[in-house]
Amino acid sequence: MNYLYIYVIGALICPVVASQRGYYGIGWVIYSLLLWPLALLHLLVLPKNRAAIERRELDSGEFVRCPHCAEVIKLGAKVCRLCGREVAEELAPARAYREFERRVEEAQEPNISPGP
Repeated sequence: MNYLYIYVIGALICPVVASQRGYYGIGWVIYSLLLWPLALLHLLVLPKNRAAIERRELDSGEFVRCPHCAEVIKLGAKVCRLCGREVAEELAPARAYREFERRVEEAQEPNISPGP
């Protein structure tokens, strides 16, 4: 019975590790359910999928590309951590647009009051 718990926990860990390394899909879930020790070893040997990780960061709205070196940096950065150049003025329109999007989303959410 203890082996079954270990197997299930291992099979659940593999897809989490895969998503953190930039790999997605039902294939990793099936692979981990069938052979989780091999799947985990495979994930640890594979390089990170940097393109998928960057895409996820950019889609989150918390990150943007530096206008000078094109690397992904936080939206609130004043200086690029990679090239060292100031980006505060160049990122001001992006910050304003993200703030506008956030306010529109808040306005669209229904206000449910608890009543009298």
